Amino acid sequence: MMCLIFIYLKMNVCKWCLKYVKKINKSLIRCINMKTDIIHSISLIKSSKNKLKIMESLHEDIKIPSEIANETGIRLNHVSNLLKDLKDDGLVKCLNEESKKGRIYQLTKKGNTVFDIVNK
Repeated sequence: MMCLIFIYLKMNVCKWCLKYVKKINKSLIRCINMKTDIIHSISLIKSSKNKLKIMESLHEDIKIPSEIANETGIRLNHVSNLLKDLKDDGLVKCLNEESKKGRIYQLTKKGNTVFDIVNK
């Protein structure tokens, strides 16, 4: 669904919707060109400070998990688990999946989009 439209008719609209969409007038709130998976990814990142730190670390750079751990102060095993979550959501990708050690990660196009939205 490319466009989500919420109608506000004397009913409560969730705080999340009010926070992330523009209010057009009293009866109509629109969120234009925001895919459902992007909205899900935004909430995933907003719900975890550590996921946001990892996204910041990978923004416009490629890194291995130990570099991310050193830069962010997050334990290496936790970084690995968070990278798996971000990868499963399509926000990061591993460039050398076949390697057991020294896996290199970078943000995907979707990851960069979500990062830019979250950091507005």
